Amino acid sequence: MGEDITWSDAQNHINLIQQYLLTLIIFFSACSCYGFQSIRPKYHLRQFTDENGMPQNTVQDFTFGDYGFLWIATQGGLVRFDGKEMITYSRKDLSLNSDRYVVAGFDLEMGTGILTAITEHRQRVMIKGGTALKDPRTKTEQTASIRYIQSQLLSKKIRFDTIRNVDDYLQYKIIGTGNKRFFIYTDQKVVFFENGKLTDVIPFKGLPYFKPLPSVPHIREQVVSQTKQLVCLDNFMGISNNLFYHQGSKGVMLLKISRQGTTPLRLRGDIEQNQAFDKEKDRIRIITNRFHGQAFAYLRGSIYQILYRKSTGKLDTRLLIEDLDIDKKLIHRMIYDEGNGTLFLGSVSQGLFVARPNLFQIVGQPAKKEFNSFFYAHLPYSDSSVVIPEGFVVSSSGASPLDKSFLKLGMDGSGYGMLRDTDGDIWSIGTHAFFRLSPQGKLRNRWPTGTKQPERLYQGMDSGIWIGYRTGELSYLSNYKDISQPPPLVTKFNGKCTFLHQDRPGRLWVGTSAGLYLYDRLRNVTFPVRGLKGKNIRSIFHTKPDELWITTYGEGIFLLTGNRLYKMPLDDNKYLAYAHCILEDAYGYFWISANKGLFRVSRQDMLNYATGKIDNVFYLYHNKDDGFLTNEFNGGCQPCGIKLADGHFSFPSMNGLVWFKPEDIPLPDLSAPIRFEGFTLDKLPISPNDTIRLPYNYKHFTLNVRSPFMGLLTDNVEFFYSLQQSAKDPQNWERINKAERIDLYRINAGVYTLTVRQNIGFGGRHLEKRLTLIIESAWFLSWWFISLVLLVLGLAFWQGIRWHVRRLVHQNASLARKVQEHTSDLSRTLENLKASDQALQTQLHIQMRIVGAINHDLHAPLKFLSACIPRYLEQVSRQPDDPETVRLGTSIGNSTLKVYRLADDLLTFIKATYNKKGKIVYEVIQVCEILEAKIFFLVKSHMRTRQPFNWNVPQTLQ
Repeated sequence: MGEDITWSDAQNHINLIQQYLLTLIIFFSACSCYGFQSIRPKYHLRQFTDENGMPQNTVQDFTFGDYGFLWIATQGGLVRFDGKEMITYSRKDLSLNSDRYVVAGFDLEMGTGILTAITEHRQRVMIKGGTALKDPRTKTEQTASIRYIQSQLLSKKIRFDTIRNVDDYLQYKIIGTGNKRFFIYTDQKVVFFENGKLTDVIPFKGLPYFKPLPSVPHIREQVVSQTKQLVCLDNFMGISNNLFYHQGSKGVMLLKISRQGTTPLRLRGDIEQNQAFDKEKDRIRIITNRFHGQAFAYLRGSIYQILYRKSTGKLDTRLLIEDLDIDKKLIHRMIYDEGNGTLFLGSVSQGLFVARPNLFQIVGQPAKKEFNSFFYAHLPYSDSSVVIPEGFVVSSSGASPLDKSFLKLGMDGSGYGMLRDTDGDIWSIGTHAFFRLSPQGKLRNRWPTGTKQPERLYQGMDSGIWIGYRTGELSYLSNYKDISQPPPLVTKFNGKCTFLHQDRPGRLWVGTSAGLYLYDRLRNVTFPVRGLKGKNIRSIFHTKPDELWITTYGEGIFLLTGNRLYKMPLDDNKYLAYAHCILEDAYGYFWISANKGLFRVSRQDMLNYATGKIDNVFYLYHNKDDGFLTNEFNGGCQPCGIKLADGHFSFPSMNGLVWFKPEDIPLPDLSAPIRFEGFTLDKLPISPNDTIRLPYNYKHFTLNVRSPFMGLLTDNVEFFYSLQQSAKDPQNWERINKAERIDLYRINAGVYTLTVRQNIGFGGRHLEKRLTLIIESAWFLSWWFISLVLLVLGLAFWQGIRWHVRRLVHQNASLARKVQEHTSDLSRTLENLKASDQALQTQLHIQMRIVGAINHDLHAPLKFLSACIPRYLEQVSRQPDDPETVRLGTSIGNSTLKVYRLADDLLTFIKATYNKKGKIVYEVIQVCEILEAKIFFLVKSHMRTRQPFNWNVPQTLQ
């Protein structure tokens, strides 16, 4: 195969000697370490089985689809995985006959590049738009529509069975390379197809072996050993859009097949650094992913990605995972997510494995408990090592004591405070003392502090050393080289001293458990920071003049710039409420340790938040999945985190020191598109669409938001949503809950735009997806109903007016008739009145005539007679010859007088009862007088009969 695979005996001896020397070096290096061991694997492995999401534990195949979801073909259904949740599409969901899938990948037919999964009955499922649908090309319940390839360059008619040969014994092999290009091996030749068209044919000699290789490792070994000289179809693979063949199913050599023929290439790169490479390079196994142009090499527990470098024409390898035995886990499928550095491994019987290399290194794990595995304050010792209060120097290769005589004394240290002075001496805090050691670890001084317990040591700009105590007292050593007396007390603060920092000569920032203070040494004056009163200060980080970042225990992070204090927002889980320490890297990122994990954030983003330029800060979160032994970092010490000269950052935790180089920690790819799904209306599912119509009387509308993040750190995926009725309305962003579900209850009718935003990185980078919601108006508020009501009301109003007019006309006519009738009656009445008046006038005339007649014909004679009779009686009385005559004369005279008076009274009454206005006039009369006049005549007439006559009328009767 060329000189790349020719190895001389001399070269083998040299390699053997180098291996022995390397072993000896490692052995003696280990012996020089003081009981140090590493118990942390170099990767994080998570397994998914039928106990935590998988429908069944056999992974037949998997592939990435649109929206970034991983689709897994199993014998229990088709699974969609987004890095956190698995959704299984069963045969009932897709109207299929079986849940047993054979394969899943790109449909190579006609070069469409559509994802397809095939069941054991050849039924096809189309994977599109983040969901699975029954392929419409499946004509019947049992078979699929199959296109055949026929060409003069092919000796047989080849059935294009979409993505692979479902039958075991078809005499050809279709190989995809990850795009619309594929190859067919048949009849000792390779046929090239591009965009559905045959472009080239390359001879490939050898007796074909058409059976697929078994997945079970030990059975596969037996079959491979028996078919070394055959052309095994499973050994064809696509890498970076090129076709390769792995000879003998094992070994370091691959054949590149192109239009120019076949070229042998040897695997190079990281795999050559494997200790087993020289002896076992012929046992290298290749595992391919047929539809994404990926291939992987496996050697003695290490997995490498094979890369074809077009510029050099060579095959390179990149180490992905170490110390993982794929044979024990029966792994036979692999696919790599480049953006998140995640490797997915499919097992024959153990489900899905997700592997990520650890990004962080853990050091300081003692084998014999020479010191505790939880750390607090520590100092740089060399470019790549640190010193801890117990007197040990810790590095990535182990731990060794500075000076054995100090070990016992050093163990007395509280571990919360250390410093290295300007002379290079190491200072450490004990329970009731502090120590000074030479750079080599020799104890120079030990100063007891009596009942006072020191908490912090700090050397400021003026070379003096400040000592903070648990009591809140602060002491200052101006000459730390020669101390014979206890450090003098300078001042005292509320709470215990927790952190000391000097940002300019003459003043000191003092953090306590009760707040932050500024101490002016020149004037000996203390100024409290009002906004931090009562808050437990954890650390102070100074970035530039008048810019202090303060972490607190329980209250989060604050920025103090000038005279203004800003509170920074918390992360979604509020872990940053208990922030410990801040370090800044060369790229402008803060690394913040907390009680539950480590955060990375852009310093500029936090400044922009303080000035109101942005309304949210993106925090990148790291936890145990990235390599920590515990999520609990430690604080309450000084220094709380350090930078080493070789570029490593070191943070103390409850289980080891966490080391990393910021430039080696990649930023995860969070740019997967947002998908809306799981639409429900009043708990009933509805079809998804870009525009959703909701009835006016709906009660509850929900939708789920999905964006796959295969890095498994799902806490970094944050969604916000805003609901606007007009583009002019402000966007009020609300965080979507942990279930990634939006719940909308009754809102007013109208057209709304629902915008979902996902933060994908620093600098305000985000993705947005919009959905139009149309809340329909109530039917009784719709335009047609309102128009109809207005029309009906108009008609009713018009009809009412018309009816009212008719009624008025009718009433007028009726009134006219009544008026006419009343007028006729009135005319008749008037005529009657006129007649009555005329009769009355006539009667009055007659009455007046009677009055005149009585007055002239009766009243006047009677008056004359009544006047003459007395004179007559007087003459007769003078000649009383006949008494009877006198008596009769007297009676006639009296009677005449009475008649006269009656006639006079009657005339008076007639005149009085009718005045000039024609009205009756009433007056009081004496009844007795009238009766006397009447009775007079009766008495005179009764006297003739000589009978008695009696009457009795009260004189007061009126």
